[in-house]
Amino acid sequence: MKNELETLLDFGLTEKEAVVYLACLKEETSTPFTLAKKTKIPRTSIYDIISSLALKGLLTLKTSDGFTKQQTLIRANNPSVLREVIRQKHQKLNELELDIVNILPRLREDYHRGSTDSNFEYLAGIEGARETLIREEQAMTTTKTDVLIITQLLPMDIFGMQPLNTDVDVTLQAGVQKLKIIPLNDWSKHVLGYQYGRNASYVTQNQIRYVDELKFKIELRMTIIGEYIYKTCAEKDEVWGMIIKSKAYANTLRGMFHEVWKTATPVTEEFVQSLGENDMLKQERKTRT
Repeated sequence: MKNELETLLDFGLTEKEAVVYLACLKEETSTPFTLAKKTKIPRTSIYDIISSLALKGLLTLKTSDGFTKQQTLIRANNPSVLREVIRQKHQKLNELELDIVNILPRLREDYHRGSTDSNFEYLAGIEGARETLIREEQAMTTTKTDVLIITQLLPMDIFGMQPLNTDVDVTLQAGVQKLKIIPLNDWSKHVLGYQYGRNASYVTQNQIRYVDELKFKIELRMTIIGEYIYKTCAEKDEVWGMIIKSKAYANTLRGMFHEVWKTATPVTEEFVQSLGENDMLKQERKTRT
């Protein structure tokens, strides 16, 4: 618990004002001379201090003839005035807050005119989707923040097998730590088996969890890196990319991601191995030999 001096400082008094006020409380009446003697504060400073305390409502000043400062009598007001002052400040602050709320829209119009902390780019078609993935990969390999991904696992018939494999290899070699949520269906099982067969780190280095596709349908790839969101869609006739910079949007999606993550099922090596050897990978290896 704070002592009297510390609390009075928090109330808004200077240290010298607090010392003088506490000295006045101990006497029925005081004078500048007696206060200077008790507090060791020069009498020339005492006059300014007691005037300030009087204006704050903490002291009452009286003079015998109104001409000589030496005859000023000082009486401390009831300390309960401290609480009354705080209540008055509360009331004024409440009124001020209401006034501020009323003028904020006009002030923010001027503040935000011509500038914003957010931005977005829509990138149409296959080239736009490819550009989004390239820039996402660049951000992944340089970021020090978590990389959160919700994806249906992009189809190879849009971008080709090699570019997608290269993307996986580059991020694994860079040591990128990903948290990834995927739907569980025939396609995702195929991708898990194929990439795990190419490099087991795909499962061991990344943290991947799956959700039942019937409960949580995913038809695009969405990656959250810092305050950027990268969206890539390659679903049937819809092919596009989008890059959004928005701290508020990223934080909102991040919170939603972690809620889904809590209920999703981890993808383990045992789970992927239980899927059996991937047919496509088996054929690739046969072709090479």
